[in-house]
Amino acid sequence: MNSNATNEENIKNDRDLARAMAQVLIERAKAMPEAVEEEEAVPENAPRIVFGHDIVGRGRVSWTIKGVVPKRGIGAIYGPSGSGKTFFVISMMAAIAEGEEWYGHRVKKAPVFLAALEGVVGISQRVEAWEVHTGRHFPDAAGVIMNSGLDFGSKKSVDKLVDDILSNTEKGSTPVLFIDTLAQACGGLDENSPEGMGAAIKVIQDIQRRIDGVVIPIHHTGKDTSKGLRGHSSLKGALDFSILVNRTNDAGEEAEKDVRVWLLDKAKDGRDNIGQNFRLKGIKLDEDEDGDEIWSAVAEPIETGELAPQKAKEEKPLDDVGRSLAWIMETMVKPYEFSMVAPSEHPVLRMTLDRYKELGRASNIGTKDAERSGRSMVKKLADKGLIQFAYESGEDDNGTLVIWLPEIKATIGRKAEQR
Repeated sequence: MNSNATNEENIKNDRDLARAMAQVLIERAKAMPEAVEEEEAVPENAPRIVFGHDIVGRGRVSWTIKGVVPKRGIGAIYGPSGSGKTFFVISMMAAIAEGEEWYGHRVKKAPVFLAALEGVVGISQRVEAWEVHTGRHFPDAAGVIMNSGLDFGSKKSVDKLVDDILSNTEKGSTPVLFIDTLAQACGGLDENSPEGMGAAIKVIQDIQRRIDGVVIPIHHTGKDTSKGLRGHSSLKGALDFSILVNRTNDAGEEAEKDVRVWLLDKAKDGRDNIGQNFRLKGIKLDEDEDGDEIWSAVAEPIETGELAPQKAKEEKPLDDVGRSLAWIMETMVKPYEFSMVAPSEHPVLRMTLDRYKELGRASNIGTKDAERSGRSMVKKLADKGLIQFAYESGEDDNGTLVIWLPEIKATIGRKAEQR
């Protein structure tokens, strides 16, 4: 068989596979229940397009910690090693579980969980320090999932985590889940690559959707703290909010040894660049068998109002690939955007003409034709292995394109290699 015949046969096989994949997606879409808005049901006769002043009054953001942590979404708490992130999180957990004011912000009581992936003994001592400091028991609505074994590359471990949370959450509650740390949960995924971080974000979004609350990974900065979150820039684009915890102020001057600062440096639906100073106060717990003292600490607010004026750090802007991938993921995870579900129940995005234009504008790659930019970016992302796609009907550009994010492990018609 000559090479031309071989190429034609390969193309035919690929097209047959694409059609088969698209048919699976279509059949699953037909079996899907209607998506429901989180806040309130939309009347059947509600208009799809609303103009002018009628756009106003379509609902408000609901908060767990007002102005800081929304009831639903994805955030991150991050900072350099030794900045006091876990102490800070313990104080936040207690406030949420009790519904008590936190750094001057009103709090709605909610079940709260910490998936501990490192330093389990240290977390136990830090909770004990909180009890010694406050003179009361750590709230019952706050739970630590010890040795959770969470691995974003293992569907079984993710399912177990979600089951643990839902089985300990009353129906109608919006739980808060901290993951300590993102790096540990990523396992074998490369957080510095767009593929690895994209896969991690996909799992976080899946957990958030299933628990119907807020998921907050705890993460590190890189060696240069001014560059923000460690790893690929797509993480920042996927977040609804992020909180920096640091030893130093934004002027780069060394703070007092035990003084820290937290800064809300991204707030998608609120006011950012707010925060406050706090102190890590040493707490003596006990003495060991040798008579040596055992110490831990608590995060204690410094009652001086808000922190000194802060400069929002300059962030490295997303490139065209990062902007495009962030747009696809954000559009894909909105419940009302689900048009189909791919095998293994992963979200899929149907590319209409309007969406090609939106993607083109989001990518900002410099051409005046937004639709052409969007189509070009789809091919670029696919070539880089960041997305996969198939056509619902027709061949090449004649059918409607369906996009989904690559599976870590997937079998669709044939065995795929693990990325």
